[in-house]
Amino acid sequence: KSAAGADAEVFLYSEERVLPYYRPRLPALAFGQAAENEISMHPRSWYDDNRISLFLSTRVDEISSGSPSVVAGGRRNDFDVLVIATGTVPAIPQFASAAPGAVVPLWNIDNAREAGRRLKKGMKLAILGGGIIGIECALRAALGPR
Repeated sequence: KSAAGADAEVFLYSEERVLPYYRPRLPALAFGQAAENEISMHPRSWYDDNRISLFLSTRVDEISSGSPSVVAGGRRNDFDVLVIATGTVPAIPQFASAAPGAVVPLWNIDNAREAGRRLKKGMKLAILGGGIIGIECALRAALGPR
């Protein structure tokens, strides 16, 4: 059975202040090839239409197992099932501390904006990481801004 088919009540918490987005599209934003609204998963109305209570800029402060609930932003919401899908944060290698002004992680919208401010035509760019974000960065750097 799907939760939606069972008339579920869904709460989605995100510490980010922007609508959920496709993280692999961050390089397109950083390299000026997409706007923020173009990497969003859905418009705000979609969450309302699908009965998903979306809490942006909201950190989960407590998870209680006694009476299963989440406390976030001063509000308590009970749950029957908790799905934790937090992802991770970028790993900045220790040696990168030698060039702090030259290192930009690319993991969220704010990182993409910062990278976009720093990237200039003709500069040399080193990309550390061959995962989907790293490969997308290399491709987007080769293509240049739109």
